[in-house]
Amino acid sequence: MAVVDWLISSRVLATQSITIDGGAEDVTFPNGGAYLLHTTAALDICARLTAALTAAGVTTPSVFVTEDRHVRIIAGGTFAITWGSATAFRDLLGFSANLSGASSYTAPLRSTLLYSAGKVWKPELAPLGAHGQPVADITATFGPNGRQVVREEGEATIVQRFSAQHIALERFWSAAPAVTVGELRHFWANELLTNQRFIVLRRVSEGTSTTASASYGASPVIGPYRADLTDKDLRRFQFNRSNGFDRVEAYYDFPIPVVQCDEFAA
Repeated sequence: MAVVDWLISSRVLATQSITIDGGAEDVTFPNGGAYLLHTTAALDICARLTAALTAAGVTTPSVFVTEDRHVRIIAGGTFAITWGSATAFRDLLGFSANLSGASSYTAPLRSTLLYSAGKVWKPELAPLGAHGQPVADITATFGPNGRQVVREEGEATIVQRFSAQHIALERFWSAAPAVTVGELRHFWANELLTNQRFIVLRRVSEGTSTTASASYGASPVIGPYRADLTDKDLRRFQFNRSNGFDRVEAYYDFPIPVVQCDEFAA
């Protein structure tokens, strides 16, 4: 088992109407969107689905992400979920069909909202624990006599730059030009470039178990952030071969420049 960081993306979701054990049930979300996982239940998609299962009368339900990064739904007895029109929601979780006849289900696919490099993401512009470095939002003009006039536009912008080293090819981009969920190339195209809000979930216990829930360290959430698309290097997918491996198509380094953004809990 390894202790790594996960990047967890968000979606702004309308109420999702599904059928649980034959009865209609709504899965609700905050107006600002929710993440696949979060330590705040209102912002946690898995927790919101757990709440809907509980409201439907399912015995001791739980929705979580396993150590090997698949969404798993379990309960104390057999239950069924029919997704109906909520197929996009189903797909976000990694499921591909209705669920029936069992007391536990594991998504066959990994969620597009989760990316793991199998590494710890290192902050480059501020110490770990600080969201980032403040950058003043100012304009400056100079007169003919050398006088300078500076105008500040609101509060400073908080910027950060996360990087991971020696990302293995299978988690980077294993079979170009094909793109697969679970690879950085997929997360870059579907989450970072579409400017979805995301967090860094720190000190996650990642392993091979297909049934055990991944656990997190103390104070695990850093963020939220959005990718800084003013950085030209992020607007193309970079092939930074790792130092010492520069002649081997096996390991890669990748930086993600980000801007801290607001969180909306309701």
